[in-house]
Amino acid sequence: MDTKLAKNYTIIFLIILNLVLFILSFLLEEKYKITKEQENTIVSYLEKENVKIYADLPKKYYPMPEISMKKTKNDDLVLQKIFFSNNENLIRTEKFEDTIFKQGESLVPPVVD
Repeated sequence: MDTKLAKNYTIIFLIILNLVLFILSFLLEEKYKITKEQENTIVSYLEKENVKIYADLPKKYYPMPEISMKKTKNDDLVLQKIFFSNNENLIRTEKFEDTIFKQGESLVPPVVD
């Protein structure tokens, strides 16, 4: 097998692949641009709803990432100070993963971690 010929074919294939991907990237970038027709539609809808727009609309937009949320842990002592004026007769109960504070008839629902 001629390795020099295989290298040449591989380089030619990669150059052609790069050109195709380069062209596709420009075609897909057009997908995130607002046309003049879309801009006129937005402005007319806002005027119909009695909303005035004094700023320029952005011409390009890109998809936004999804919202990521993380679990937080609350400090029980801080929560006691916030919800109860004094700590006398304060009953703390833990059921499953929830913490319940009770003082007399007042009850604070479980804090979601």
